Formats: sequence, C-alpha cells, structure tokens
Amino acid sequence: QNSQMLGPVSFQVCPWPRDRSTPSLQSAPSTQLPSRESTPPPTPRIGDIWKLARDPHGCRFVQDAFDNACSEAERLAFASEMHGHVWAAIQCPYANYVIQKCIGTMKAHNVTFVIDEITRRGPAATCKAARNQYGCRILQRLLEQCLPQHLEGLVDGLLSDALRLSMHIYGNYTMRHIMEYGQATHRHRLVLLLQEYILELGTDEKGGAVVAKALLHASPSDQCMLASAVLARPGLLATMSCMRHGHFASEAVLRIACSTGDCGDFEQACLQLAEGSVRLEGSRFGRSVLSVLRQLQSASTSSALRTFEL
Repeated sequence: QNSQMLGPVSFQVCPWPRDRSTPSLQSAPSTQLPSRESTPPPTPRIGDIWKLARDPHGCRFVQDAFDNACSEAERLAFASEMHGHVWAAIQCPYANYVIQKCIGTMKAHNVTFVIDEITRRGPAATCKAARNQYGCRILQRLLEQCLPQHLEGLVDGLLSDALRLSMHIYGNYTMRHIMEYGQATHRHRLVLLLQEYILELGTDEKGGAVVAKALLHASPSDQCMLASAVLARPGLLATMSCMRHGHFASEAVLRIACSTGDCGDFEQACLQLAEGSVRLEGSRFGRSVLSVLRQLQSASTSSALRTFEL
C-alpha cells in the first residue's frame, strides 16, 4: 500500500516516520551528520529533494537515493530539483553533500549545470566558492569527475586569483586539485606562478602544500624548474623541511635533484640542509627530510652524490 508511481520513474516510497523520536525537517541543525545505520533511509519523494537536501537527516536519504538509483534517468529526476540551487547548496552544511553526490554518481555531461551555475557569476564568484568550506569540496569533485572541455572556464576563473587561493585555508585544496587533475596547460600556468612567488608560498603552511603537489604532478621539466626555484632561495629548503606540508615539498626537491643526475643541485640541497641541521633534527618533519636525504645518498651509484654527508 505504500508503493506508488511518481512521474516517469517507478520506485518504492517509504512513508515518512511518524514517531516523535525522528527529528522533523524543522529541527535544529546538527553539527554532525547522523550515521547511515541509525535509520533505514526511505526513498525520497520527487518534489521533496531540495527540501530534504537542506536537512541533516534528509540529506542522507537523498545521497542514498543517488547511490541506489536503478538508472541514470532516475538520478536525473533527483538532480533536476537541485537546478537553480547550487549557490545555496555551496553555503549549506548539508546540501553540499547532495551536490557532491550528484557529481560523483552521474555521467559527467549531466552535471554541467553545477559548473554553469558557479561560473555564470564570473571569476570573482568562482574564487569565492573556492574560499568557502563547502564550496571547495564541490569544486574538488568537479575537477575529479568532469571532462576537461567542461572545466576550461571554471579553472581559468580560479587561476585568476591563484596566489591568494593557494595560501587560503580552503582555497588551497582546490589549487592542489588543479595540479593533480587539471589540464597540462593549467598546471603549467600554476607552476609559473608558484615559481614567481616561491618564497611567499614556500614559507606559508597552505602554500607549501600546493608547492608539494606541483613537485609531484607537474611535467618533469616544470618539476625541475620549480625545484631550482626553491634551491635558489637560501634557507628556503630548510624552512620548508620543518613544516607540516612543506617537508613533502623538500623531499620532492631532493628526489628531483638526485634523479636528474645534476650533482650541483644535489650538492646545493645538501649544503642548505647542513646549515639548518640542528633545526631539522629538532623537528619530526625535518628528521623525515634528513632520512630521505640519507636514503638517496646510500642508494646513489654516483660517488659525487655520496660525498656530501650531513
């Protein structure tokens, strides 16, 4: 008696719980999303998706509906109710999960409405979304799942303020994703900016994370260029080596200098780390960098590289 046909899609509809123990849609928002195992998630009714998406319990129901949908057409029916609400979802602690689920479960060409609604307001608004704690998550999912031709305008907008975003508490995550998932041309543009402002970015906790991603995912020539930029700033390598994210960048610089076979770069890296060895030994991140350096020295077939012991 509880099943019915809704629109063009057929699926089972579970009645909304009537007991007083189940929070209503008007209940105060929770700071923590409820467990998926707390209540069997009913299939949401068509027409209620946006309303449920903004509720701490309802957003779980909608996410499960996307996961369990039997066809792309069914997901399209759910997603159609999110059209026109992307910016509101970016600012909502619950609805942002539904947009992320749309992106993660649907075909790439069916989620271009999310990109369109973000970019329609211009580059400044796109960068604002990257600086939002929920918006940055949506942008990361888009970079992971969508086709390069769909993301061209979005990434161009983000790169217009790449320096500030790279050092922002939330924006840096989007910049890291551009380095990992972006087109080669976009990655190269970002590397050029990182090279120009390497001192500011390398000594910044968030910026160091973006530099580390670049040293891992940029083209080999761009990696060498960025590693040389780090070594060209006296003391920068040692400073980065004592930082939470920066030490990953320092380790990458050492591996790049060693793999290129350029003894001059490797010698320079060793000398810089030797000068800051006391500080590095007192930091768990610094000790990790020194450990990598010793491994590279012991594994190297070049006697020249083994010469520079700390």
